Amino acid sequence: MATLSGLCVLLLAALSRAVAGDNVTPVYFTDGDVLTLNVTRSDTKPIQNILWKFNGNLLAERVQNKAPLELFGTFIGRTDLSIADARLVVRNMSKADTGAYSVEINSKVHAQSYDAKWIKVLRQPEVVMRPLTCSPVSESCTLSCEADTTEAGPVTHSWKMGVNQLKVSTKDMQINKTDHVNDETITCLISNPLGEQVSAPINNPFYVAPTNNTPGIVVPILLVLCVVVVVVVVLVLWKRKLGPFKNRDATKTVSTTLSPLGGVSGTPSEEHGLTEKGVNETA
Repeated sequence: MATLSGLCVLLLAALSRAVAGDNVTPVYFTDGDVLTLNVTRSDTKPIQNILWKFNGNLLAERVQNKAPLELFGTFIGRTDLSIADARLVVRNMSKADTGAYSVEINSKVHAQSYDAKWIKVLRQPEVVMRPLTCSPVSESCTLSCEADTTEAGPVTHSWKMGVNQLKVSTKDMQINKTDHVNDETITCLISNPLGEQVSAPINNPFYVAPTNNTPGIVVPILLVLCVVVVVVVVLVLWKRKLGPFKNRDATKTVSTTLSPLGGVSGTPSEEHGLTEKGVNETA
């Protein structure tokens, strides 16, 4: 019976460790960062005491209404602990702070823990083309996104062809003259949990500039010009055709209204009488 009880205790302990292991959250930092560790609780009971540990050693402890915050070791003077939600904040992190962070709430080990890892900030990568003799006459070329990623943590790579973001998660990528003629430039991106760095763009050896497709614009312009020319010619011809008729009408009007002497003419009889009267008076 005692053996069975001992076996049950071992099984429960192993199960607890397995559950705790499933809740280990990796977090990343670099020199000078602020590390914030939040705790997710399903228990609604008020927190009476909190104990944080770093690699199994005491880090911070606080007891509600009984003892103020107590810090230990290298965490003194740069650590805060919230009694309300058990959140731990550590400032001015360094590589020495790499390790496991666990917490006990109300004297019980919480399932959630953290694995804090120090990593380097990424530097700008460079696109390297292989072979170096890659040219428009080549069938294909290999691109490599080169950067120092030592101790940079998990690093992902992606590529941008022209303005199109490609979902490529490898350091190297192959291009060819068939599928990449429309992409003028090539850029690579690398990222880690601390941020992202983008390379300077390089020219794509397989890029083919689009031809100047002007007919689509020229044709409508030419049509409009033709219409304008036709309208102008028609107007000119119309005016020229009506010109003699307008002059003839004007001549007729003048001849019937003006006398040879520049006065106003009347009827033939009146004009004859006036002439005779003038002769008689003169005589």
